[in-house]
Amino acid sequence: MSITGLYVLCYIGLINFALMIIGIINAANEAEKPLPLIGKMFEDKFAFVG
Repeated sequence: MSITGLYVLCYIGLINFALMIIGIINAANEAEKPLPLIGKMFEDKFAFVG
């Protein structure tokens, strides 16, 4: 794997971490808002939870 590939993996990890922090903040505020980028894709997948 090249150095460029490692940079890409690092950025993917940072994006994942940022989305996790946004989700935790929304949960702490009891707000039911979808996450940016991936929220609309998974809204209908977990209808059995709520």
